[in-house]
Amino acid sequence: VGMICLGLHSNFYGFAVEIIDDLCDEDGMGFRVCKTHDRFRMVRMEVSGAGVSGSVQAFTRQPPVAQAALSEIVKVVGPTEFAGSTVLIIGGSRGLGELTAKTIAAGGGTVIVTYATGRGDAERLAETIHREVPLSRCNVLQFEARGNVANQLSAIDCKITHLYYFATPKIFRQREDLFVKSQFDDFVQIYVTGFYESCRFLADHGSRPLVAFYPSSVAVEERQLGMTEYSMAKSAGEILCSDINRADCGIQAMVSRLPRLLTDQTATTIPVKNADPLDVMLPIIRNVQLSSRSMASTGPCIKPTLPGQAAHAPFSMAGVNSES
Repeated sequence: VGMICLGLHSNFYGFAVEIIDDLCDEDGMGFRVCKTHDRFRMVRMEVSGAGVSGSVQAFTRQPPVAQAALSEIVKVVGPTEFAGSTVLIIGGSRGLGELTAKTIAAGGGTVIVTYATGRGDAERLAETIHREVPLSRCNVLQFEARGNVANQLSAIDCKITHLYYFATPKIFRQREDLFVKSQFDDFVQIYVTGFYESCRFLADHGSRPLVAFYPSSVAVEERQLGMTEYSMAKSAGEILCSDINRADCGIQAMVSRLPRLLTDQTATTIPVKNADPLDVMLPIIRNVQLSSRSMASTGPCIKPTLPGQAAHAPFSMAGVNSES
């Protein structure tokens, strides 16, 4: 599975085999597809040989999700719409972070995108921005939200005007109980502690006032079973943002409960309806970029607009190094 039958975009589900007396002198094991199910993208294979007989079940999964191309984004974003802003996008190598980076760059803003493991994705994004939006600047930085935030962000030597925090672990996980403490602790570390420490570090190192965008989720209100820990952690993040604004500490936290959007996380084996990320994110990005400190101290909440509805080495953004 993942090598020959089904190929790269596949998920192993299970197997059932038994040891048998194999009278065949041939070494090795063979297989054949015996059943498929289009709706569930399921394939069942019979396997036999080398004293083993049974079946293997697997699913073809959705290929990696491609966000809107820069060539499409520049058609709906003004070339100087976000000029003058220097934006740190934590978790910016793919998904909503990638889309946000492209959008701000298309509007003339300077972007720094972080990655946890996908360095290649982040560098390809930077190269695309340099090539297609020559007047914009983009750099990349490795960042792990579970690690020491200050040590990692100390590589930034320019004033950040806006922070977009898209750091996320795997959301949909196997579980054996209604509540799994280890999963909750992991979500809190990334969605709450990592966000707060990132805001505090930037604000304490010259980025005041700092506008920080916190992407919450409709899961907070819909409360689907199987997402208890995720919903609780996102709710805690919302409370934190509200108190950040109440404290008037030089940080303006802006929150939006995002609907289910098409990303690698939500591209399930069985297709589920997802909103278009650019349709939802563009008005939010505009709101965040144009926000001011005069907004209500209780903490602004941006309502999403749905279709149909009204490396550790220090670097300087003075120059662009596509190798970084």
